[in-house]
Amino acid sequence: AKARHEPWQAVPTDPTDATVSAKGLAKARGTVEDFARSYLPLLGLPVDDILCFADAVYFVAASLYEIDEANERGDDDERARGALRRFLEGRGLLTNRIKTALARGDAYWRLERELAEAWRAPRRDAAAEDALLEAALRASAAKSFDYEVLSLVVIGLTGDRGDRLRLLPFFNACFQLVEIEDDLRDYATDAARPGAFNVYKAFARRHGAAAPDALRAWIRTREAAYVD
Repeated sequence: AKARHEPWQAVPTDPTDATVSAKGLAKARGTVEDFARSYLPLLGLPVDDILCFADAVYFVAASLYEIDEANERGDDDERARGALRRFLEGRGLLTNRIKTALARGDAYWRLERELAEAWRAPRRDAAAEDALLEAALRASAAKSFDYEVLSLVVIGLTGDRGDRLRLLPFFNACFQLVEIEDDLRDYATDAARPGAFNVYKAFARRHGAAAPDALRAWIRTREAAYVD
């Protein structure tokens, strides 16, 4: 009988070209550590189980970082994107749920590019600025797609016991609140990077001095979704 192939084992279709950088791996380390400490216990897994499939989660996280960096620079991302696709497909992980999560990433990167271009232009009338803020809120909701991808990869590697996928809406609410916190912490840095998305940049552009109050009101709606 043919030996069973576990999804965390290397396969011949794994990419062999270098498509992730040391910087990408460093970024992935922080992402994977945060994900493991915060969410593996909620999936019923010990934190150190991440070591059993570290190659998969680090490669996925680093590849997404490389695609994100290419998007901010306006460069072609097909090498990193193609390698990620081959890796997931070869490991049997390119499910419809992961394809949907990756499509959320594409939507986020598209909004990021559109907003970066729009924010370079002078302020327009209230309706146009409201539309920009709404686009930024959609981008904020999609920005944490990488954590959803990692969740689905881990579920795919360890098996869904029937309850794990039901956690994803709750996880996504958590992910967005964490992204908002990151945007507030990184605002000064992101404000100096024209291609970087930051949801507080959107509130500051639309509301000026009233941005903190407007942001707090919006965060309360996101917290309500988390509690629900």
